[in-house]
Amino acid sequence: MYNDKEPFSFLDKLRLKRKTISSNLNNEVVVELTKKSDLDLIITYFETKKPYLNPQFTLHDLSRELNIPHLRVSGLFNNQLKTPYPEYKNRFRVNHAIQLFKENMHLQMSIEGISAVCGFKNKSRFYAAFKAEYKMTPMEWIEKNRLGMIN
Repeated sequence: MYNDKEPFSFLDKLRLKRKTISSNLNNEVVVELTKKSDLDLIITYFETKKPYLNPQFTLHDLSRELNIPHLRVSGLFNNQLKTPYPEYKNRFRVNHAIQLFKENMHLQMSIEGISAVCGFKNKSRFYAAFKAEYKMTPMEWIEKNRLGMIN
């Protein structure tokens, strides 16, 4: 509805990636099964607890919260998800901003306010992450999707 060129949201792609990883584990050793369950734990934690909304939340915090060794958490992001932790966290933040835009929150607060609510430390980091994900600024996205949000 909001982006005809991109049929899957970031979360849909992530779930598909997790399914692919799960199906590839059939011939892996038992150690890999532990990593798979750790990956599920991380993804579920991100989806339910939304730690990315805290601007101070780090990879170390994630490791401590889930009781998974830091190096294993880092390895899961880099090797299984093929995405560094800061980029992963920013994708969730940008996705949260998109949801706020769809709810017309930009009519009630500034873009800088929305970026803070989404966990960004400042507006310029928000713009950089948003542009990396959508190849346009938040204001351009809002304008492009304005008609869809009115209905």
